[in-house]
Amino acid sequence: MKLQLEDTRQVISQSWAEREQILQRDVNLFCWSRSVNEEVRQFLNHLLEIDFDPVACPVSQQGLKEQLALVQDSWIDFGIENSDAFFQDLSEIVFAFLNFSQDRSGTMYLRKIDHNACSKFHTDGYYLRLFCTYSGPGTEWLTEDNVDREALGTSNDKIVRDQNKVRQMRAGDVGILKGDLFKYTGAANGIVHRSPEIADTGEQRIILRVDIN
Repeated sequence: MKLQLEDTRQVISQSWAEREQILQRDVNLFCWSRSVNEEVRQFLNHLLEIDFDPVACPVSQQGLKEQLALVQDSWIDFGIENSDAFFQDLSEIVFAFLNFSQDRSGTMYLRKIDHNACSKFHTDGYYLRLFCTYSGPGTEWLTEDNVDREALGTSNDKIVRDQNKVRQMRAGDVGILKGDLFKYTGAANGIVHRSPEIADTGEQRIILRVDIN
């Protein structure tokens, strides 16, 4: 039976070095609050103007350099160049995140979104997830005192106790989210989160996601 923790919390930090706090049993979100550098930002602005196939591939610490090189080379066919700074940034955070996996591997997704993805607040069935909205509105999430977990699976107006207290990551922030598979360790419930609604705004998002199951 899942242990319910009364003091489930989220950690917002200016330091990526503090990421291992996600492994504390009462923490279900670690967010590295940061800004990407100007070279990466300029590349992202260019990427928003280009159509490219979404990326979904296995990644591992040992082979990450070669795996990302294949993705980078494939983007040349879409006219996507000058991406070194972006892939360097991506490589550094993904490599560090994979250290949380027992076999140092996971599945990476990288894509551009212009629609509502998962607009209902929910938890997911993974162990840990790395998530970064490189461009556009970031992931929304709920503190434990602002969620009715018994209402999960219904409507947002029932799940969220106070809409004015919904939290949101900024573009560039790097989040590590604890999923429901952590329940087997007696840790905190998975973080309740959702994708922002952008279908009627004309906004686009460039997102990186890496799942460890």
